[in-house]
Amino acid sequence: MCIRDRNRRIERREEIIEKITEQFTITNRYSFEFYENDAEEPLFLEGTGSMIFDRAHGFVYACISQRTDATLIDKFNVLMGTQSCVFKAVDRNGLEIYHTNVMMALGEDFVVICLESIKAVSYTHLDVYKRQVLWWVVKGRAAAPP
Repeated sequence: MCIRDRNRRIERREEIIEKITEQFTITNRYSFEFYENDAEEPLFLEGTGSMIFDRAHGFVYACISQRTDATLIDKFNVLMGTQSCVFKAVDRNGLEIYHTNVMMALGEDFVVICLESIKAVSYTHLDVYKRQVLWWVVKGRAAAPP
């Protein structure tokens, strides 16, 4: 993934990847790092916390921010065969929430989400979307996401 803060980029360590490949079969490895080095318009997609995965349904939730770019989410979806719900969210002071895991958590049989923080969604009607999400949560995720 591509990381916004330069001082955190050292967290990408090739020796860890090498250890993993010694113990597991890796069929594909994708890198978005070159997007962070674009002088005109750097783009970022931080993995941990930036996206919430519903692996059972092939769905990704992402709060769009300086650390989570919608274009890169689309590219990720193509590579991984997933779909996504992208949205903007703010905290109680109106400041941008930059990682999805700040306002959402997803387990095997539960969802915790701060719907009040969502200000713009890729769907046309936010209120309809909120009702769908609530219905989905109440129904125990019996159906695929809206």
